[in-house]
Amino acid sequence: MGQVVESQRLWAEWGGPPLAATLAGNGPEVGDLVRRRAIARLRHLFPDAHVPDDGPPSDYAVAALVPDRIRKEPGGEVVAAENRQYGFERNLLAVRPTGITASALAAGVLIASAVTGGGSDAVYAAVGAAAWTAGWVTYPSERRVWEAAEIYSIAGVKTLAAGTLDGRG
Repeated sequence: MGQVVESQRLWAEWGGPPLAATLAGNGPEVGDLVRRRAIARLRHLFPDAHVPDDGPPSDYAVAALVPDRIRKEPGGEVVAAENRQYGFERNLLAVRPTGITASALAAGVLIASAVTGGGSDAVYAAVGAAAWTAGWVTYPSERRVWEAAEIYSIAGVKTLAAGTLDGRG
């Protein structure tokens, strides 16, 4: 569900997937030397793929392998952790409308119960459900997804750039 939101809306705004946008110089700033080193490393890792000067391999099948390859690099566990956080934020944004609807509905039912004599337990439950609704309204956001994507893409490009060209990491 989060990948649909990501690929249909967020990537269009960002100019592509976070890692690709950073390699192309359209994402967060990693420094030109680091970016060029990462692109040179991609060319070494995928010698049969066309890797342009301004981004990831243009061959979609190879480009899809890049994040997996980065996770295998020394330091790749950091990239994997940042990718998980990015995925969490993306998925949370995707289910936000459902979360708002469910928690608002629960708050409405519990408020109605409190008003019709449900007692103090119903009041406390209604306040809790209202707090959940407020959380769903305020916490998941495109800004949070972008911040997580930036951290992930910077870690990925730096990890890729730090590797050697002899295939030993």
